[in-house]
Amino acid sequence: MKNFILALVLLFSVNVFSQNLQDFGKDDNPFLTHNEVIFLNDYLKGYIYKDFDFIDKKVLFVTGSCASRLGKKSHFFNDVKEWKEKHNSNVGGMGLYVLTVGEKQKYNYDAILFYWCKMYPTEKRRNKLLESSQKLDNKKQYD
Repeated sequence: MKNFILALVLLFSVNVFSQNLQDFGKDDNPFLTHNEVIFLNDYLKGYIYKDFDFIDKKVLFVTGSCASRLGKKSHFFNDVKEWKEKHNSNVGGMGLYVLTVGEKQKYNYDAILFYWCKMYPTEKRRNKLLESSQKLDNKKQYD
């Protein structure tokens, strides 16, 4: 009986997880929704250090084999969903860089989430990506 109840709970939670994944990444706002925060905190457990929590954090998404392109939150969640459906595993080449206090003040981001990257960027490349993102943010304000 105990195993039956456990199986039902697991089956229900898997269905809820897959349904909720449909609702993630509906926009490209670098601030995450409550459900996106809960999902990423769980999904990235192996990549997160220093007890990083995505609550109220501004996240820059970066992709490309050399981590050279700005990504989009919507593309990240679409990739996660498609990869989960096809392969039942996490997206590859993932990493998380938590910005220092000085970097946060300078660039107005809390973290960089890398996905589909074979190499993680050097400090110089990270700064270039953050600067490019700032330029895009400023341009959007005036468009």
